[in-house]
Amino acid sequence: MEASDQAPEPPQPPPEVEQAVLLGHLEEAVSLYVTHTGVDEGTARALVERLAEELA
Repeated sequence: MEASDQAPEPPQPPPEVEQAVLLGHLEEAVSLYVTHTGVDEGTARALVERLAEELA
């Protein structure tokens, strides 16, 4: 097996996170993502920002 340089993908955001992003509540979306998945805040913030760009 070869070691991969890529970090594992973070878990898919739950529907509550996507809904908060759609409503423009990014801080709430970050908090919800951390609560639901247990990832660190920096990872959650990056995912929420990427999701916001995709949904814009």
